[in-house]
Amino acid sequence: MYAPYKSQSDVPNYDSAVAALSWSQLFSENKFTGNDRINDANNLTLAISSRIFDDATGIERFYAGVGQQFYFTSPRVTLSGPDNTDEQKSSNLFLMMGSQLPNNVNVNYLLQQDLHTKSTINSELNVSWTPSEYKTLNLRYVHNKSSNIEQADISGQWPLGNGWYAVGRYNYSLNDRKALETIAGVEYNAGCWALRFAAQSYVTTNSTYKTNYFAILELGGLAGLGMNPISLLKQSIPGYADTYRSPKLR
Repeated sequence: MYAPYKSQSDVPNYDSAVAALSWSQLFSENKFTGNDRINDANNLTLAISSRIFDDATGIERFYAGVGQQFYFTSPRVTLSGPDNTDEQKSSNLFLMMGSQLPNNVNVNYLLQQDLHTKSTINSELNVSWTPSEYKTLNLRYVHNKSSNIEQADISGQWPLGNGWYAVGRYNYSLNDRKALETIAGVEYNAGCWALRFAAQSYVTTNSTYKTNYFAILELGGLAGLGMNPISLLKQSIPGYADTYRSPKLR
């Protein structure tokens, strides 16, 4: 990709930031987010990927890819201050792979490697098991050296019987040796009405814990009474399914 250099150091920056380097960012035209900066570029991205599908079901059983960006000239545009003069020859190397195993087990792994320092910048492993609807368990491990993050995460949703379901998440920082977020809750589906209870505890910016409580009564097509944790649960628990508004239950 080629984009000519034009100095933008005299242009105020209100909403631009450097996009986090990722597999998809290797193919992006602009490394900046927002509208106040447009990068210069004279580079080539080389990548190869492969996918294997099950002929009978069409399920993607395995995928893998490796890619890296090479610079003919180093990017010069920065967010603020003088233009960049550091010589860069290539980006970090990215490796991704994943598989959908039998019994609805999914595994995927991402590695970001700095070949100049021979160090791992970022690695992420995700394992999930979803044997059926409303049954999901997730394990996640993230180690990001540049952000000094090392976390383990477990979350899930599971039926307890007689219309009751349990939901939860536990996000733990290995560096800080403490929980960053804990979510626990139960849901009850009576067919024509439902109840949800949930509690969330998380670390704030000043390193103290804050706790939120959610409780809602839902009556058919009427608006619910209370604070609904549904958005929180969908965001925090991969594979979470709404036990009340699912098409199978309506």
